[in-house]
Amino acid sequence: MPGRVKDDRKEYFNSIVQPYRQGELSKEYIDAHGTKGIDPTPEEIMKAKDVWKDIPGYKTRGKSK
Repeated sequence: MPGRVKDDRKEYFNSIVQPYRQGELSKEYIDAHGTKGIDPTPEEIMKAKDVWKDIPGYKTRGKSK
């Protein structure tokens, strides 16, 4: 079962990524969902970073569901 969880995290990366991590706005979230559901300032959007690089599925997020 643990292997399936890892595979699902890779396949559904964009669906499970969160908008913030430790107070930093996620560029991955903005790329996948825009600012729907969050209310960042224009400065936050400009400073957004890829904060989810360390989780499985990051490199293949373009193919994510």
